[in-house]
Amino acid sequence: MTLLYFIILSFVFVPFTFAQSNTIIENFTAFENNGAIDLNWFISSGNTCSGIKIYRSADSTNFELIGAIEGVCGSVSTRAPYNFADENPIINSFNYYKLELGGRGSSEVISVEIIDKSIGGYQIRPSPITTKSKLYFDNLKKSEHQIHIYSIQGVKLYSGITNDDYFLLNSSHYASGIFYFVISPTGESPIVKGTFFVLQ
Repeated sequence: MTLLYFIILSFVFVPFTFAQSNTIIENFTAFENNGAIDLNWFISSGNTCSGIKIYRSADSTNFELIGAIEGVCGSVSTRAPYNFADENPIINSFNYYKLELGGRGSSEVISVEIIDKSIGGYQIRPSPITTKSKLYFDNLKKSEHQIHIYSIQGVKLYSGITNDDYFLLNSSHYASGIFYFVISPTGESPIVKGTFFVLQ
């Protein structure tokens, strides 16, 4: 089954300086690509190093080595692009990444949250809903979508519109129990249907 993911890029530092040198990393970014996380960055002109190591953490403190680019990196004359694919990111969690350039120090940390929406095309986090939760769905083009929420008896309780990848669900609007929802591009047929549970 094909997995669909939602990704949140929490921090992008452009540019930043390595702590132990004057090496400049530009446009250190990350995005989802068919279930992997593509990391991209540039080493600015005039800077070289001996190999690049890529680290990942689940808690922003304890990092593990997940890959390396061997040899001389950077260039004394031109801006040099680099990329690396993390084929096995941590699902439904934040992934924290940093770079280490041989002999030139470590980068700042960027974080990416991966949401698995492969079952039903959506995910609610946290669930059950006790205060506020987000109902994530696939909306890569950031187009306008609408949601309709119904009671178990079929009574419409709420309608809303978003251009984001999620709808905010607030437990204070509902009693404890199960509720139904449908999500659709505005003016089109539903693309996602499901239920959520409120626990007061």
